[in-house]
Amino acid sequence: MGVREWLLEDDAQVALTKLSSSVEGLGSQMKDLADRMELLEVIMAPKKEDRMFRKPYQIATVNPSAEGEVYRQEIPEGFMGVITRMGNNWFGNTFLTRIIDNQVAEHRIERSIAPVTDPISVKVFVRKLVVWRAQNNDGMPHVFQVLTDGFFIPAKIAEQILELESV
Repeated sequence: MGVREWLLEDDAQVALTKLSSSVEGLGSQMKDLADRMELLEVIMAPKKEDRMFRKPYQIATVNPSAEGEVYRQEIPEGFMGVITRMGNNWFGNTFLTRIIDNQVAEHRIERSIAPVTDPISVKVFVRKLVVWRAQNNDGMPHVFQVLTDGFFIPAKIAEQILELESV
């Protein structure tokens, strides 16, 4: 084999290696896109009733100089909750505390985030539990209202979504 033939064979081998590498890269990109499409399908699909938060609207009367739980949503084992809408009422000389997964997500909420009849859209992932508590420092009892709506998705899919969103 002459030098020319050897160079042609070497060039062909290099071209074949590059082509193989780009096909593998394209295959990997196609798999990533397919995974993302599947996740979007899960997010956008109509939610079955058993996958929705059980009681998105909850109320509680809290007496003067007292504290009480207004809202509670536990997340079923093997799932993660996705809060999609949130709203609350509020009274002067009172405050609410929002707790997600046993950690204070927002302390001393001294306002209405949005009316319960027209909640804001949010996207908050929850692993175990959502709780709203109200502290009434007023001289009269108040009826607190909280709307925290959302749905449950399998934890594995939720973790993939969180991973994709962190990129």
